[in-house]
Amino acid sequence: MKIKFMKMLCVAGIAILSLGLTACGKTEESTPAAEETTETEAAGTETEEAAAEETTEEETTEEATEETTEDAYVATVDGLLEEVADEDAYMVMSGIAQGWAPTVMVLKNDGTFYALVDYAGQATVNFVSGEYEVKEDNSITATGALYNTGEEAVYEITEADGTYSVSVPVPDTDASADMTGTLK
Repeated sequence: MKIKFMKMLCVAGIAILSLGLTACGKTEESTPAAEETTETEAAGTETEEAAAEETTEEETTEEATEETTEDAYVATVDGLLEEVADEDAYMVMSGIAQGWAPTVMVLKNDGTFYALVDYAGQATVNFVSGEYEVKEDNSITATGALYNTGEEAVYEITEADGTYSVSVPVPDTDASADMTGTLK
């Protein structure tokens, strides 16, 4: 994009320079030079317009790609939610970590939980499982073991106006999924 902009600037500069030089030596008899200037101006304008159109098309394509990618990850979260729809769940929470890792946490009625992450469409992994406890203030503490290290993971799930939320770090990444859900 920078290269196209620089080319556009060069063409515009040459067109302006041509106009200045032509105007300095212009007389009534010098119609060929005037015709050349008009052609140069027209070529410069066409080049500028083409460059502007290309830039607009690139920006539109980039925006569409971002929206399509975001839509794909939302669809992946929906797919994960469909996978766990038949669970005997107390609550299901979902979110997307840093815009690329759809994540779902299922708290089952038997007091156990697990969390799934879709690593950018490459693999769906059950990255933690364990047990949870509902406290008197309706908050929930979920304690489990990470799949890759066996390390203990503790998640404090808070409740506000019937909506539960938690931030869950996704293993092997710097991403965290901010997940929300409501009781079933």
